[in-house]
Amino acid sequence: MITNSILNEYGFHDTEINKIEFMENSIVLYFVKGIYILDNGKETLKTNQCVMKLGVNNSDEIFQNIEITAIRRKKIKEIDLNELINMVRSDVFNVNNLFMSNFNQTILICGFSGKNEIYITISCIKECSIDVMK
Repeated sequence: MITNSILNEYGFHDTEINKIEFMENSIVLYFVKGIYILDNGKETLKTNQCVMKLGVNNSDEIFQNIEITAIRRKKIKEIDLNELINMVRSDVFNVNNLFMSNFNQTILICGFSGKNEIYITISCIKECSIDVMK
């Protein structure tokens, strides 16, 4: 379940997703350079490398509840999760903003990979966690 504590504790603006995986009914986002720790809403320090896990009930559900839009040269197209994974393998995903909503347990991640502007919407998230490496 998405809680506001993640938004109150961490900032994602100007961070990089270096790898995306789908495993054990979760989408896993790897932030090799870390994410920001917030102090009263202000970005202070960056964490060590960390992982964000977005869990769903089953693997079929994630493909029904994820929408990925890529915009390049004013052309808009829908891409699937595998295309996004391959895109991030060749060029990191630079996060501009990450929005969370308790309504329908939804996350919207906005950013860029290569020359593509990307919008990732994942709904019906059952579990959301951040694991910081020591």
